[in-house]
Amino acid sequence: MTTSYQYNAKNELIGVSKDDGSTTASYQYNIDGIRNQKTESGNTTEYVVDSNQAYAQVIQEITNGTTQVSYAYGDDLISQVRAGSTSYYHVDGLGSTRSLSDSNGDITDTYDYEAFGELLNSTGTTENSYLYGGEQYDQSLDQYYLRARYYNQNIGRFTQQDTWMGNNHDPITLHKYLYANASPAMYTDPSGNFSLGSLMAGINTMGNLAMRAYNVYSAFDMGMSIASGEMSAKEIGTEILLNMLGGSAGKLIKMMPKKTQELLRKAYDGVECFFNSFPAGTMVHTENGLMSIEDVKIGDMVLAFDEETGELAYKEVTHFIQHEKSYNFVEIKLETGEVLEATAEHPFYVAGEWKQANELEAGDKLTLAYGLISVQQISREIRTERVYNFTVDTLHTYFIGSDGILVHNQNKKACKFRGRKAKGYDWDHIFDNHADWGNVNKQRTGSYHTSFSGLTASQIKARVKGAWKNRELVRTQVGTYDKYGVKQADRLIYDGIDPKSGQTVRMWFNPETGIVESAAPRM
Repeated sequence: MTTSYQYNAKNELIGVSKDDGSTTASYQYNIDGIRNQKTESGNTTEYVVDSNQAYAQVIQEITNGTTQVSYAYGDDLISQVRAGSTSYYHVDGLGSTRSLSDSNGDITDTYDYEAFGELLNSTGTTENSYLYGGEQYDQSLDQYYLRARYYNQNIGRFTQQDTWMGNNHDPITLHKYLYANASPAMYTDPSGNFSLGSLMAGINTMGNLAMRAYNVYSAFDMGMSIASGEMSAKEIGTEILLNMLGGSAGKLIKMMPKKTQELLRKAYDGVECFFNSFPAGTMVHTENGLMSIEDVKIGDMVLAFDEETGELAYKEVTHFIQHEKSYNFVEIKLETGEVLEATAEHPFYVAGEWKQANELEAGDKLTLAYGLISVQQISREIRTERVYNFTVDTLHTYFIGSDGILVHNQNKKACKFRGRKAKGYDWDHIFDNHADWGNVNKQRTGSYHTSFSGLTASQIKARVKGAWKNRELVRTQVGTYDKYGVKQADRLIYDGIDPKSGQTVRMWFNPETGIVESAAPRM
């Protein structure tokens, strides 16, 4: 028996037929490439898809106008309602359905799988399409639908080539049909593009989840931040405002009562770094070639990359942002000799994680569309200039410079603590550890920091306070336990440039006390 498959120009399966006439089916897809219709034996099934999930999920199947099944989701599939009966899903660590139970809690069906997903044993008669990996099984094809591609569990391979070119530094990613990095006991492949855990050397599921949190705050996280005192209600409100409004926030504020305007503008000023990005002349990779960032317009298509799914595609610019004030600029010289500039908090993708420009160091490997490139040298400068940024639909990334460096389209993380004010400074500690006439602490200084050489106490104070006014959040230092078993407070670590001297100062800030506990010049 011969089975014939038909594909469109997008490599989407649109038809399948068997020469014995037992199967003839056709498929349609929405604008995002997600399957939304199947026709077989004269019956058309519409798939109602929820694209707000981490991966698009079917929430209803409607055949010839009649709803056949509805699905409920939390983080994963919870239940299905079919012919008035509800079944609840019980899954293993990789998401594969191991059993179904009814409304009384009784197990009605069980499933066992071979490593690559072939069904070995099953009990029960409940109709169910979600099996191995918690993904949708297509009985007509005897394959799993994994969004970008179909997966044949009988041979442990995809039936279409991967659209991602792969990473030369991780040869296994160059295989065009491989499922789950050839390690299905460790990884899954829900997007059909790459296995969770194997996008690049070092990337892992926690990194993917961290970037999701980086893109959008959840209401739960915000609530917990208020409860713990990590963020004030004003900071949370500002975060929500900016997430919703973006560059239109200023226009809406003008329509509000004056008292409301005053309060919002104070909060708004505290997170002004939301608008930071790149200076004019920075080249952006678009479908029409390289374009200066200041010339990019809403509606333009820029090359974008999803570090979670491996998707590389042109995506639409949905918002354009520009702003002018004094910024801390980081100059990044690449191994090719190309030099890029970015505001200090702009995120670059480095070895499976996002790092702000002010965290980059010589030797870091930045991500290209098809490979990596080394940072050769880093320098810093403070100046007043207009900068530009934009929002990219869906993927929220783009590529800059002639070499094509992957960057994020906006950075809310660095703005999170920008509005904090120092209630005071621990000058005794700063003088004792970081004045050349004090007891310099080698652990603090080392090769990374030095002392305030040749400065008086008043000069040191002026530099630290000047740097504090021009600071950018570098990272959070998790508090350790003292000898009595008491956990010390976390510290927020900032880098700031004193505008008068041009010196970069690293500062350790205690958010519980509001005190800058230590400060040292960076070498």
